[in-house]
Amino acid sequence: MLQQRITIRVSPVEFRRLQQEARARGINLSTYVRKSVAEYLDLKTELAETMNSDSSSGNEPAGTVPTPRIIHTLLARTEERIAATIDGQAERISRLREDVRAMAAMVDRAYFGYLAHTPEIDPELRPAALSAARRRHSAWLGAVEQFLRAGGGDFRLIVDSEGEAS
Repeated sequence: MLQQRITIRVSPVEFRRLQQEARARGINLSTYVRKSVAEYLDLKTELAETMNSDSSSGNEPAGTVPTPRIIHTLLARTEERIAATIDGQAERISRLREDVRAMAAMVDRAYFGYLAHTPEIDPELRPAALSAARRRHSAWLGAVEQFLRAGGGDFRLIVDSEGEAS
């Protein structure tokens, strides 16, 4: 089927909205506009048929009120939007899971390296070591909190030139 080409002008706001809707559905802008126009025309026709039709179409059981097709169209469009949103969120969650796996591997390797290269503490020195560990851990948590409050982007922002938390 030979398709006709048309040119339209839209405001910058409308253009951004069209782009966002197309992106949310994972289709290009032309396809989105073409489908939207077709849906609009179908919806308009169905609405006119629904409004003009006072009698049953003959497909419904006797004594029931016919269900307007407009409801089905609106539900289908809503389902498409929800599906597009879910798909987008699923992609983000998948990327986050990969990031968490990478971080878990990094923490595991760092901790293993720590254990491999630090000697065990003699029992009589443990109370002093625990006290120092609590103090250092508290300082570390403060640095992490500061890092996260700063946006969590560049850890070097909260570490001074000597590599110690500020």
